[in-house]
Amino acid sequence: MGRRICVALIVGMLGACALEPSPPPEAEPIEPPTPPPARLSIAEIQDVPRMSAGQTAILGSYQVTVRGVRIQGGRVEVDLEAQRGTLEEIERQKGFNPLFLSASQEAGFGLLLLAVEGSAPGPPTLWVVHPSNSEPGPCGAGGGEPPGWAAAGACRFELPPDAAPAYLLLRQFRTGGSLLVPIPIGGVGGEALIPLTPLPPALAGRVRDFPLPPGRPLSLDGLEVTLLDARVVREALPVVDESGGSIIARSPGAEGWVWVVVRLRARCMRPSGCEAGVSLESPDAMTVPMLVGPASGPADPQALPEGTFWDPEEPVLYRELRGPALQLAGGEEAIRALAFSVQEPAARWRIMPVSAVVGETVAVGFLEVAAEAP
Repeated sequence: MGRRICVALIVGMLGACALEPSPPPEAEPIEPPTPPPARLSIAEIQDVPRMSAGQTAILGSYQVTVRGVRIQGGRVEVDLEAQRGTLEEIERQKGFNPLFLSASQEAGFGLLLLAVEGSAPGPPTLWVVHPSNSEPGPCGAGGGEPPGWAAAGACRFELPPDAAPAYLLLRQFRTGGSLLVPIPIGGVGGEALIPLTPLPPALAGRVRDFPLPPGRPLSLDGLEVTLLDARVVREALPVVDESGGSIIARSPGAEGWVWVVVRLRARCMRPSGCEAGVSLESPDAMTVPMLVGPASGPADPQALPEGTFWDPEEPVLYRELRGPALQLAGGEEAIRALAFSVQEPAARWRIMPVSAVVGETVAVGFLEVAAEAP
């Protein structure tokens, strides 16, 4: 009897050992999936400051310089140098708002690639592509680097299928929080854009960096505008005094100012009519048209005020501009001559934004202006 009990105990112990599960093998860490690229509209980058390769962008306490860009097939490689400033420069990036009891500070910077899908219908959008580098490097910083920190190297990007590189976006990140709302809040600080020329054809006329040249029509939701030519006029222009019907001479301004006269062909394909605002921009200034022609009624060149510009091959009388520069009825096609008062040198005034209002939205396009001197 006792022998049977011992055998049963031994068998039970062996069975228990056999049934005890073995510890699972250590699983290899799973790499997080690559986040799909976000998208930006063209309007979101219109006012971001532009720079070129070789220039240094100041992003908070960081100085970032793009030395060169190589585009090969579906890959973009960027040679980059980054350096952080002094402790004083880092401290200046900290802020406190006593009204909301909130504080903020910089959280580093990042380099992003903006790509455009040229075959997509409708207004182009930009894909935000993150660097493919897995190791820490010059593609960005997290905000915890000490004063004087520096890094240099190549930052690589893999393009999505059927996409073309358009811009490099340098962006400063900020973080903060409030005692009223105890949730960390992230934000964006300084930014800079580097156009990757030549820009894709899908961006032609859509952004300042790639305006359409004279003769190429710009289409804006039912409005088509083509720049015919532009020239510099230093004399006064003939203006119709609509209250009395007489012709007066209008000078461009004080000494050193000239007229840039731009001729546009505009066509409205919207039954409800078209309106568009027009301006002329240089790299650091903007002006709107003051005069538009032609005005109705004949003119006798002999009766013009002395010193007034007059082209016998194209006798245009101007009038004061009131309202949008381009106003056309549905189906109307017309040539408009606009006069901009600008400061010399007139060759610096080279971009013409055209803003067409469609309901509650605004479509913006850009034309390239090369004014011919007399």
